[in-house]
Amino acid sequence: SAFAQAAQVLRQRAIEQGSAEDEASALAYLSAGKRAAHFLRLNLFEEARGVLYRSFRGSRGGVEAFAEDYACLIQGLIDLYEASFELEWLRWADRLQDELDARFWDEQGGGYFQSPSGDASIVLRLKDDYDGAEPAAGSIAAMNLWRLLPFSREPEVRKAKARRTLEALRSTWARVPHALPQALCALEYALTDRPQIVVAGDPTTQEFRALWSETQRGFTPRRTIITLTKTDADASAAWIQERAPWLAAMKPAGAALAYVCEHYTCQAPVSNPSALRTQLN
Repeated sequence: SAFAQAAQVLRQRAIEQGSAEDEASALAYLSAGKRAAHFLRLNLFEEARGVLYRSFRGSRGGVEAFAEDYACLIQGLIDLYEASFELEWLRWADRLQDELDARFWDEQGGGYFQSPSGDASIVLRLKDDYDGAEPAAGSIAAMNLWRLLPFSREPEVRKAKARRTLEALRSTWARVPHALPQALCALEYALTDRPQIVVAGDPTTQEFRALWSETQRGFTPRRTIITLTKTDADASAAWIQERAPWLAAMKPAGAALAYVCEHYTCQAPVSNPSALRTQLN
């Protein structure tokens, strides 16, 4: 997450100020983030079972990941998608969210247990309700669920899980809100009407970069930013079609285009930053 967000900030400054130094730094941070994600997928992820493992030192440890490991990695992958425009990271995040739900979801009380189901060594499955130096798994997962919503095969199911996760933490955030700042961020996200902004085209072109830069102005967590590239159109069209059929008509061909959508209903596409700024305002 840190590498991806640093890359976003520096790329935005590079576009606005024409700084070659910031552009080089953005690429370096993005490369570091992608190397970290590749390492985790290669060494700490069992593809056949969809299981994460917790640690690596020379070789993979035998302890399977806890809820917080899944939640934190999913957040990092969503951030990496937003910084790299590469759909593979979003696809992996989506799969890991399914695994998190299958292994840690509390169907009775809502929210996420720290330990997986079926572990005979666990006498009592607990849930964390404190966002300290490391936020609670439920707080991170609630935000992840909202951020993944536009790409979800069953959006209403994920929306319900996000709400139930926040409801499960209510007794704490209603009484001592400063104990759950990350959960409150997810709560605000749930209560905010967020437009979806789609930028489609070739991310290496100046036109695409200018439109993307316009989406980064202001307080961007109040927006859902989606990028569709030509590579995505070739390799992942079926994945997008299945999970987000409302994006299918936004073909990333020819000039870069931006679409401003609310409740998945979009305005006419625009190709220049000033027109996009007018729509966003």
